[in-house]
Amino acid sequence: MKSIRTLLAIMLITLLAVGCGEAQKTFSDKYDQAEMKVAIEQARATLPAFLERARHPQPGDEAFNIKVKLTDSGGTEHLWINELQLDHEPYTGKITMDAEILRNVRSGMLCKFTLDEVSDWMYMENGKMQGNFTLRVLMKSMPKEEADAMKAKIGW
Repeated sequence: MKSIRTLLAIMLITLLAVGCGEAQKTFSDKYDQAEMKVAIEQARATLPAFLERARHPQPGDEAFNIKVKLTDSGGTEHLWINELQLDHEPYTGKITMDAEILRNVRSGMLCKFTLDEVSDWMYMENGKMQGNFTLRVLMKSMPKEEADAMKAKIGW
């Protein structure tokens, strides 16, 4: 049961945190661009540790996701990928939701990506979200009550 609740929380976070797209509808576009750049740099700097953990999960670990920067004729958007296959580049996974900007991307589609395209990562460790550096920036644009409720759900 806890696993189902955790996955539902991840799905909610994913729906709320499409993140960093050019025409973001879920969060205010008033987030600090410099802060977002630092968050992406932090996620990329810690990516090797995430990949190691995803390849060798510990008890209580679940819901490994990577956010990748994708571009097509509609523009650029950062989307979460799950069901990760991390044996060799290009890596693969499934897109977790429909894009708001991209024209050729739908939930459930297989996505190939390289480490250069990764902008964030996350997983749940014993009910507490690890990573998701971009969400930390985006949450600042949410009403405080909503942000606090989300933090409580993900163990922050």
